[in-house]
Parts: sequence; structure tokens; C-alpha cells
Amino acid sequence: MSNAAAGARGLSVETWRALAQVGQPVPMRFTVTGDSMVPFIRGGRDELKLIPMDRPACVGDIVLFPHGSIPGRYVLHRVWKVEGDLVQTFGDGCMRPDGWMGADRIWGRVVRIRRNNRCLNPEDRRLRIAAALWVRMWRMRRWVLWIFIPERAVAAIGRRLPVK
Repeated sequence: MSNAAAGARGLSVETWRALAQVGQPVPMRFTVTGDSMVPFIRGGRDELKLIPMDRPACVGDIVLFPHGSIPGRYVLHRVWKVEGDLVQTFGDGCMRPDGWMGADRIWGRVVRIRRNNRCLNPEDRRLRIAAALWVRMWRMRRWVLWIFIPERAVAAIGRRLPVK
């Protein structure tokens, strides 16, 4: 997600974060880019509502944090593991989890997903169960994701074909 994808009020992510830190939290709405959260969140189509962290991160939360090596870029992934003050995230459309990070690096969490004029609550029991099942089958994702992201299938097949 880039700064251009900031909330409906035209705030940059940094300004949104600063307001939250001084006790003036503002929900942010944006359309996500990328496919690291497919199939649960679809880049370019789904609008998300994000709030600053108002509680400790829990397994299954969809959270926003700054990219580790690219300033001004942000990552939106699901919390996979929590151990004390450390959190490990894993994008639903990714093949490997992210590295461990301090829970203080997480800036916000998704509280609503808007898809095709329908609002989905990531806290809904059915979505939590579906996400938990998806997380548990992480070793088989590659095959299932081909349905949602055919470009990955083409790229993977291309890598396996012998070059003559």
C-alpha cells in the first residue's frame, strides 16, 4: 500500500499514525494494492477500514505495519503467531511467513472489508474459522492460489520448463 492509497480524508499513513499516537485516532479507508492477502482480500477491488491498534494483536488479526526495507511502503498481513511482545505475520497469498517483529511495529488492524457493496467483518466467527483453516493449510496454498492468481501458475510452470 502506498501513501497515495491513504484514507478518505486524504491523510498520509504517517499523519494517520501521528494522530493516533496523540490520542486522536481516525479510521482510515483505502483500497489495497497487491495480492499478498488473496483470497481473503483482493488488491484493487476491496476497500478496507483500518483503525489504530486498540488492543494487543491476536492470531488471525489483519494488521498494517511499515515495510522493513522500503520507506513509505506498508504491509498488510495476518498475524500468524504471537509470543510475548513478538509477532509473526503471514500474508494469505504468500508461501512463507514474515520474520518476527516487535508488536510495537504494528500500526493498525482491519475492522471492515468492503467487497461489491457488501461489508465483511474480519471479526465474524465464520470468517475467523475460514481464515484459521487457510492458515493451517499453508503448505498447500501454492496449488489453491493458482485458482485466484493464474499469473502465479504460469510463472511457476515457466520456471519448471527446461530451456533448450
